[in-house]
Amino acid sequence: MFYILTCGSTASIWLSRTLSRHPEIVCFHGIKSIAADPGSASGEPTARQFVRDLTQLYMRSDGECLFGGIHGFGAAEIAPEIAAVEGAFAAMIRHPITRLNSLFHRESANIGRIDLPSDDIYLPFRDSGAALAADSAADIYTRRFRELCASVVAEDSFILKTMSEPDIFRYERIVVEPDYFRACFERLAEGCRRAMAVSIVRRGAITLECPQAYVDGVFAAGVINQKNSGSAMAEEIFARWPHAFKAMFAESLEEEGGRDAVERYRAFGYPLPEAALSFAGRRRTPPAARLADPDAPLFVGYEQSPPAAAPRASQTALDQSFILVDILTGLTVGLVKALNDGLLSGRDAILAAVRENQAKVEIIRLLLLEIRAADVLEQHAFVTRVRELEANIDADRAAFATQAAALQTTFDAERAAAVARIRELEGQLAAERDAFVARIRELEANTDADRAAFASQTAALHTTFDAERAAAVARIRELEGQLAAEHDAFVARIRELEGHDSLRLNGS
Repeated sequence: MFYILTCGSTASIWLSRTLSRHPEIVCFHGIKSIAADPGSASGEPTARQFVRDLTQLYMRSDGECLFGGIHGFGAAEIAPEIAAVEGAFAAMIRHPITRLNSLFHRESANIGRIDLPSDDIYLPFRDSGAALAADSAADIYTRRFRELCASVVAEDSFILKTMSEPDIFRYERIVVEPDYFRACFERLAEGCRRAMAVSIVRRGAITLECPQAYVDGVFAAGVINQKNSGSAMAEEIFARWPHAFKAMFAESLEEEGGRDAVERYRAFGYPLPEAALSFAGRRRTPPAARLADPDAPLFVGYEQSPPAAAPRASQTALDQSFILVDILTGLTVGLVKALNDGLLSGRDAILAAVRENQAKVEIIRLLLLEIRAADVLEQHAFVTRVRELEANIDADRAAFATQAAALQTTFDAERAAAVARIRELEGQLAAERDAFVARIRELEANTDADRAAFASQTAALHTTFDAERAAAVARIRELEGQLAAEHDAFVARIRELEGHDSLRLNGS
């Protein structure tokens, strides 16, 4: 069995249907339960049950069909379960920016709370945060984008750090290049053959070949689901993202190693835009700096990235407060500029409005400082707890590694013994088979000789019996003739004697 890791927007449906077109493969898409064995224990992890169901299906097909899945499980769930049965494990990957773009378009359509422009879906989120402040429903979209960033970058980090490159299938190539598709298919088939070699189930006639007719059928419809895949496309998409979205993407990169994550993408052939790199290791500009210089960048760099933590309520409040600061600051700067240019009248009224706005900004600034202080304390507690959990996880991982190594050693020994015994029995069976075949052929030859002798003797007996029957019939007829003649002679003599007796009696 096999599993292909992906969390969406990597042509997973296309690949599932393409693999299922192969006469020896069934590939399930986006499911976590097959229920191939209803009597199984329900308390075990879902991923383990899913892999067990794949194994059951393979057994019930008598090794005549291979089963696998794509999309549905996270890497941490499915990878160890597939490894436990020595199944084939691969992954689909795509440039993170183009993939996030596709995912966000799909998720936005599902949310449906705001009528977003089709030509530039990021426009309402990019106009100085005005749309975010005007409609609180927009916060759903930003939270979802943050979740998508974390999911995509974390999955890519697992794939690029733990898997070998031949097992990582590139979305941009597999749907348009037949030769690359064939190479990916054969890599997956190679892993499946290894799994079948150690399986206790009789391997049927499965060959997992990739004939040209199959490849031609896959690409008969021409280019399928083609997307722009070059770096220019990623640059264009990233340029349309608002500052907040770029920051979320940068935060996700920081959580997976910052520059190391960026380098992993570059080494694999997915360079990130230079503009994206400028957001790595950055934080928001303090409110005081924003008030002093409204044209200052929204983010400034610092030497050490803050510890990663999950989004919190205080973080959301902080983000919304920064948006209000941007709005009020922009309004103040606009009023001052209009006043200086002589575009507005009522100088005293305008100055009063400006001072009122500045007072509101100062109040918000103090509020932000208070929120920031509370956020730092909360973040410190989270960091302490995370490090404690990481230490526990490291200890558990070491214990599991030791246990896994011991189990692997035992399993290897048992497998070697089983393989040796199987080969010994196969040798004995082959020898006995040869002896039985020789004896059967000898008996068949004897039987053929006896059958020929019996046929010859039977033919001779038939000939002798026919001759004797003819002689017997002739003798019988001869004796019957003699008997009839003697009978007539006896009858005539008897009558003659009876006549003499009558004369003698009459004379006396």
